[in-house]
Amino acid sequence: MRSAFFLLLRLICYPALALMLAAGAALAIVWVNGQCPPLDELGVTCATRFSQWLADFGMAIAVYSAFTGIPVIPALGGAIFLVFDLRRKRRKPSAGEPSAGKPSAGEP
Repeated sequence: MRSAFFLLLRLICYPALALMLAAGAALAIVWVNGQCPPLDELGVTCATRFSQWLADFGMAIAVYSAFTGIPVIPALGGAIFLVFDLRRKRRKPSAGEPSAGKPSAGEP
């Protein structure tokens, strides 16, 4: 039951983390691109349609998460799960290799 609960949390938190990272990347691309004015106000008009779409997407996610906290809180949980999962994966030896503390069979 506990593992099913954490699996469900991962299924919620990892997409929220991906959404927040995508919105951050969209805003970073628009900022570096230079085709939009500074993103210090909500209404931004950009030079190209693609830059406008990226700015609208990033700002919509940023404003929604600032007012409701819905994407941000699960995204923080997703970041915590990601750290724990990467630590667990790094610590676990692969099937073909002997573990670090045990000598392999046949060797002294």
